[in-house]
Amino acid sequence: MYRTRRTVNVHPHQSGRWRFTCGKTLNATKTKLVPRDFYLVGTKEKAIAQATLRVKEWNFLRTNWATLYEPTLKLIDAPFAEVPHWQPAMGSTVSDTTIAAYQDRPPTDAEVADAYRDVTLDGVINLFNLYNEGRVRQGEVTRSTFESTKKRLKNASRFFNCTRPISDISHFEWMESKTALIEALGSRKSAKNYLDGLRHALTWFYDSPYGADRERIGGFKGIFRMTKVTSKRIVVYSADDLKRLLKHADDKIRLFVYLALNMGMYQADIAKLMAGEVNLGEGYMLWDRAKEPENPFQLMHVMWPETRRLVEKFWKPTGFGWTTKQIENAFRRHCKKHGLIFQFRNLRKTTNQLIGEMIGGNPDDDKAVAAEICTEFLGQRTLKLMERYRVLGTITYKRMNHYLGRAGDALRVAGVLS
Repeated sequence: MYRTRRTVNVHPHQSGRWRFTCGKTLNATKTKLVPRDFYLVGTKEKAIAQATLRVKEWNFLRTNWATLYEPTLKLIDAPFAEVPHWQPAMGSTVSDTTIAAYQDRPPTDAEVADAYRDVTLDGVINLFNLYNEGRVRQGEVTRSTFESTKKRLKNASRFFNCTRPISDISHFEWMESKTALIEALGSRKSAKNYLDGLRHALTWFYDSPYGADRERIGGFKGIFRMTKVTSKRIVVYSADDLKRLLKHADDKIRLFVYLALNMGMYQADIAKLMAGEVNLGEGYMLWDRAKEPENPFQLMHVMWPETRRLVEKFWKPTGFGWTTKQIENAFRRHCKKHGLIFQFRNLRKTTNQLIGEMIGGNPDDDKAVAAEICTEFLGQRTLKLMERYRVLGTITYKRMNHYLGRAGDALRVAGVLS
């Protein structure tokens, strides 16, 4: 049981701030609950006022734990889900049936908003991550997408004040942090991705019960907007570049390069090919991308004759038998030995660019079609592919493989394939 405080006391700390202990929180390893210390600034009267608000938030959290927090934390298998502690979760991600099992009286939106009126940027990000964790559990987003978003928010937050209430941070301070982020990254494209992530998190917060009726940060759009951001130039290799790469290559290195050019594979994709994914009789591969483990559909690439010949040479009933690291090291040693500078991941982009140029020269296919075919070649997950799979139960890549065959013909004529 937790006692309700009658008086609030703060104590001087050696850092010059006031220390105040209230409630419990998870330790760094998430193995036990420990007392939560807050460090407050200003006069003692101001610190007591801030501590009083913390007590009010804690009482709200403790009173509504079984209604607003416990169901979501149980869904995501969070430790100590039954015990109130400073780790808020988004109750709206839980079904009505689940909530009903714990619910006595749901808090009103006004009560929720009041409890979070002094939320920090760090608090917003934690809430947003927990909300998205619930969406992962319900199959609304993939685990890889969630982890990518979580990492981007963590990296972006390093440049902003995460300990003060967001409503107390001035527009000037927000802009100073934005400038520091841009200068540190050195890339406006990366800066835009970071700022977009923060903007999405804050927009979600303001639209949720946590931020209901709250005034947005002054100049919100301007703070998180990047203008005149140009995409990073895609590195592709010419036919002469590829011929230099393959000039002294043995059959193993040549196989790796052909699989990247023909199948759009990374080293991990080659290493993880399994029995049943390679059909040497029909000359195609029906395989899963290592980078997209949650894709319900498989990719189908028809092998060029040169690729097929080398696959037949090295393929075993259980796969090629190389690890990702072995493939990476073999390619790196080849490049170093012959004084070459190549990045394996750009090989598939070279074929992708070639396919795009071929489609661009066909008046019957527009840019949208080109983008769709290139996406199929790269094996990227899109809503259109997901919908097609949901309706048909399978995906045919006839149109993509038509252009992939033409790309092979072009590389053969240029002397790259042999």
